[in-house]
Amino acid sequence: MNNSTSPNERIHIACSIDDGFVMPLAVTLTSLLDNNKHNSIHIHLFSGSLKPENVNKIEHLVHKQKAEFTYYPLDQKLFDNLPLVSGRISHAAYYRIMMPQIINKDVNRFIYMDADVVVLKDLMPLWKTDLEGYMIGAVTDITASEWKLCINLGYDEKFKYFNSGVLLVDKNAWLKFNTTEKVIKFRLDNHEKCRYHDQDGLNGVLYAHRKPLSPVWNQLFPIYFVDRPFVEELYGEDELEAAIKHPSIVHFNTVEKPWHIIDQHPYRHKFRYYLKKSGFKKDNEQITFKKIAKKGYIKLIGWTNYYRGIYTRNKKRLTGIPAYSTQN
Repeated sequence: MNNSTSPNERIHIACSIDDGFVMPLAVTLTSLLDNNKHNSIHIHLFSGSLKPENVNKIEHLVHKQKAEFTYYPLDQKLFDNLPLVSGRISHAAYYRIMMPQIINKDVNRFIYMDADVVVLKDLMPLWKTDLEGYMIGAVTDITASEWKLCINLGYDEKFKYFNSGVLLVDKNAWLKFNTTEKVIKFRLDNHEKCRYHDQDGLNGVLYAHRKPLSPVWNQLFPIYFVDRPFVEELYGEDELEAAIKHPSIVHFNTVEKPWHIIDQHPYRHKFRYYLKKSGFKKDNEQITFKKIAKKGYIKLIGWTNYYRGIYTRNKKRLTGIPAYSTQN
């Protein structure tokens, strides 16, 4: 498989949201375009439930930065039978598995991004990554790998478990493998085993078709509080240090997001910087005594200790194994 690219080739970025994530996507795209002004960028936006005025807002933002934009309205009925959609996780979580079948025919590869990331550097090195015959490139997920969720999904631990928040996708290989159909079937057939929606489906089908990417391309929040020796073993010491100190893409993969009053992520200032630059406004958040108290509690015990506690409880709940002691 030929994965070579031209230095001046257009970078194709695919995103998917519903109306609840318009502002975060605006921040993601503002950070991306601001740090890739020298690159030719084409943004591909997919949604099954986006209001026309919100499509127009995103399109205006993209065109203002001299990038190209295409919108793909999806038939919401395609997702009616897919399980595990909650108040926090909408059907938008499944949009990405439809992208290779719908994206423009002249697109041979694309970078998928969740709408809760900020891009801090040039994306050309990621875009030019040789997939070496693999279908996708993705960063290994820290917690799911430490919890050995791959075993629960039925594949060998040596493949690890990847995070689907940033993916480099070979579209032609995806289509040839009938990946979309296989992921949907896996999710439906393994409803009781799957905890992380389409991400579990992607792992269950593509575990052997994934090239591990450097964690700088998807800096995951657990990098700050999971046991250091384990993360070093997972990524390598140099890669870990690069991801912590010089990430190219930061992924706010926590319940509390940088637009929430409670959040204390170390890169939240970057999100707020690009929010201001985007011209979009943060959605009105209802401030309650409970939130104020929780914020104070987190400041008192430290945000790493707070999330370490959640991590330990979740590991015991999901695996029955207490998390070992975590070191700073």
